[in-house]
Amino acid sequence: MESKTVRMGHIFLLVLVATTCSFIMIGITCLYWNSQCTLLESENLDILLEKTFWHTVPSVIAALRKESAVLFQNLSSSEPCLDYLNFNKSSSGRHSRYYLSTPLNTYSVGEVISIYVKMYDHLGQKMSSGGDFIIARLYSNISVAGTTGSVLDLNNGDYLITFPLYWEGRAWISVKLYHPAQAISLLRMLRENFSHRSAFKGIFVFKHMREETNCSCDQSVPTPLCDFTDKTSEVPWFCSKPQELECEHLKYLQCYTSEEYLLNEEESKLLNSDNILMDILPAGPASIFVKGKARDTPQTPCVVKPLKLRHSNGFVFNGIWSPAQCQMQSFHSESTAVQCLKGKQIYLIGDSTIRQWWDYLVRLIPSLNVFHRGKIRRTDRHLALDFVNDIYLQWTPHELPWETGEEYIFLNMQPTVNQINSLFGGPEYIIVLSVGAHFTPYSLKLYIERLIRIRNALKNLLTRNSETTIILKTINTRKVYTDILFRSDWLSYQLNKALFEIFKGMNVGLIDAWDMTIAYNSWAAHPPLQVVKNEVDLLLSYICSKKKNHTNVL
Repeated sequence: MESKTVRMGHIFLLVLVATTCSFIMIGITCLYWNSQCTLLESENLDILLEKTFWHTVPSVIAALRKESAVLFQNLSSSEPCLDYLNFNKSSSGRHSRYYLSTPLNTYSVGEVISIYVKMYDHLGQKMSSGGDFIIARLYSNISVAGTTGSVLDLNNGDYLITFPLYWEGRAWISVKLYHPAQAISLLRMLRENFSHRSAFKGIFVFKHMREETNCSCDQSVPTPLCDFTDKTSEVPWFCSKPQELECEHLKYLQCYTSEEYLLNEEESKLLNSDNILMDILPAGPASIFVKGKARDTPQTPCVVKPLKLRHSNGFVFNGIWSPAQCQMQSFHSESTAVQCLKGKQIYLIGDSTIRQWWDYLVRLIPSLNVFHRGKIRRTDRHLALDFVNDIYLQWTPHELPWETGEEYIFLNMQPTVNQINSLFGGPEYIIVLSVGAHFTPYSLKLYIERLIRIRNALKNLLTRNSETTIILKTINTRKVYTDILFRSDWLSYQLNKALFEIFKGMNVGLIDAWDMTIAYNSWAAHPPLQVVKNEVDLLLSYICSKKKNHTNVL
């Protein structure tokens, strides 16, 4: 009893010190963010700032930009880029057909089936080029089962889809045209050239005064500028200088839609909600029968290992996700979750879809006491502690840009790189990253460069302590109708491809929310509880695997 009291006292002292340090860091951060905008009166303070914040040397910047340019070229070269858009000449889901390559009466669990898709335009003419965005799913409502199909573009208007057969019984085929190539070409052009349709305003407040100006992650806003670029992470942010107030009075940000580019009639047809996720009908059987025992899950524990792209990252059966690469455990009760997380520090850094994980764990484990949730729940830090079991659970947002229509505190949006650099790491540290959903309106180049910087910070963290566990989460599906220009699932899919390329070969755990949400047939920006539970079960399976491989590939 005495040792437990002493331990709780130590934990309380650590929390008190951490909180004090947070206030100190906020003070330093405020001074730092404003250093670009305000003349500092103290020469000693200038020297202190120079010593506190290191600058990336030119050779490192050159290497980063070179890698970013090569990755952008590789990823964007496969994206359709058409000069002329004609809705009637674009691929039509209603006119296109799919068929089984080798129709059989029965198939066996463990086999892979192939499906061919032939695309036709709205006039009934056969398409002769590729570039369409197709999503395929094999499912069974009876078995509450589903998996994602791998789509190969043959670049001639035909597509080859493959499905691994994971379970027995009747399985139905779903093939949907999300966007034709001409719509993707339009989205690509808007993403790279008109990203300011998703715009920001900075709200400057001092006493009873309030001013609003335009803000951006580049220098496109009217001058004179307030430069809030972070010196450590080099995450840029600019606001037009207010007329009366000073740059250091920036308090809030707010996202809004700008009419920077108005769609013409043909473009509007291509992106009309009636033409999104259109079913492609079969030219033969729409289902198959599979015999044999449902595929056993791998007995390999879920451990971090070199990341590689798979055609299928798993399947749903009886409503439970089964990853293809390892055996996921189930954590139904408080006791099993507590036993897993005892002595752990979990840092969830990213968007609201992993804030859902924080909410779920706090509900699952009543002994996690909520210490901080903030007044602005979407962007304020969330902290929960279990003193008895020594569990630290924190969610923080990633850096700007952050898409939400409500006002949020500017200084809360700390760069992800800085958050990673503040951690020493160790076997008790779990770092989970979900960075992507808020980046879909912006240039792919911006996202690539941010991810490279984050990856490099994680490499430095693993150099400090190679036993740190790092988990990556991909962007989940989120069909939208009113703001398809910003949040099309094709945009998310391209960012997921960039994530795989940048972290390829690095020892991380993967939670592929994209594959999971397609398998569950979920199209909500915030997936339902069943999906969240399985995502968290996979996270805990990585944390609590009996065997861990920490020979990190840097």
